[in-house]
Amino acid sequence: MPHQVPRERLALIETIVAAAARGARARPGFGAAGLRQYFRGVSERDLGARPPRELRLIAEAHFRLGARRRSGQALVRVFNPDPARDGFAGPASLLAVVTDDMPFLVDSLRMVLERAGLGVRLLIHPVLEVNRDRQGRITGLPAAHTGAPGPQESWQLVELDRALDPPALARLEDELRAALDDVRIAVDDWQAMRRRLREATAALAAAPAAAPASTAATAESAERLALLDWMETGQFVFLGYSRLRGGRASARLGILRASRGAASAEPREAPGTPLLITKSERRSTVHRAAYLDEIIVTEPGKRGQATLRHRFLGLWTSGAYHSRPAEIPLVRRKVAAVLERFGLDPRSHDGSAVRAMVEAFLNGDHATALALHEQLLPLCKTLFCTTNPIPVKAALEISGWPVGAPRLPLVPADHTVRERLSSILAALRPT
Repeated sequence: MPHQVPRERLALIETIVAAAARGARARPGFGAAGLRQYFRGVSERDLGARPPRELRLIAEAHFRLGARRRSGQALVRVFNPDPARDGFAGPASLLAVVTDDMPFLVDSLRMVLERAGLGVRLLIHPVLEVNRDRQGRITGLPAAHTGAPGPQESWQLVELDRALDPPALARLEDELRAALDDVRIAVDDWQAMRRRLREATAALAAAPAAAPASTAATAESAERLALLDWMETGQFVFLGYSRLRGGRASARLGILRASRGAASAEPREAPGTPLLITKSERRSTVHRAAYLDEIIVTEPGKRGQATLRHRFLGLWTSGAYHSRPAEIPLVRRKVAAVLERFGLDPRSHDGSAVRAMVEAFLNGDHATALALHEQLLPLCKTLFCTTNPIPVKAALEISGWPVGAPRLPLVPADHTVRERLSSILAALRPT
């Protein structure tokens, strides 16, 4: 159901419609119904900050850009308004985009502007149901957003925070086109990349073990497969894929279709590693400004063939980053290994404290992890203040575990160590 538009905004939009109706020069435009859709998402503050005539002319300039467009085509224009050409002047450059509606568009264009050090004064971003003929010419817009299935178009108009000179305008336009190309090929190949991951996971599961596997190795293998399944079900933004055998890449998808820059650089060899999770040297141009996450699944070669590697580039989702490490396959095994190394029962207070510290660190909450570390540090130092297991046995006895005295030549902890342990353990117990 469409959101309710505030009355004040509707009134301001009607002043733009009226300005269009009494325009002195006949220019092609959206018409009254189209203008109402075009401006319905713009705040009252932005609408009230500019004369209705200027906003009408901005919409007309945008309409002229998108008046004819083929399906799949991205139209981009970055310009300084010119009174003779556009009917108005302004203190800052404008950029206009018309393309098929897709995920990641706003984020990806914002990233281009941030890299260029440019701010945004005004953003107009309607998603329109545009009727076009076979030549791509606009034949009409519905009076209101119907929500019916069919092609949706993203129309973005941005006023920058300053005017750019002609070389900067051309450079920004090229960068915007490149970003839109990356968004499109990533979105177009999204399902194909997910299918490649499912195939790689199945091949890894079916690969015979090189030798009789230990219980630990079997568990580790199961966790790798579980992580790939978890990754495929909405925890990873797939942006690129390639298949590599014998040093030759093939079956490129997404941003690895392109040959420019580091997007095409293949990873270094990682012999004997069924699953490698690392960071690419390339920053993402889609969705989020971060170094790309790189996942490489390696299948052993069959009948004398070289190994086959599946390379996936993308970004872990915000949901993945906010998942508890104890719920993430493979990572949860690492957390359990830390607790086991400490010799702690995960259900105990100390075990819970160590687990919380590890989870906070893995979630990027370094302040909490540091606070927990500082809280546990006196205990760790005291447990290792002399030959083990003397302090450990003393701590267990103090905690109510009758483990007995250490055997000769070791001797029980002295009074000072016991007093220190008693004080530390008392402070750590929940109140």
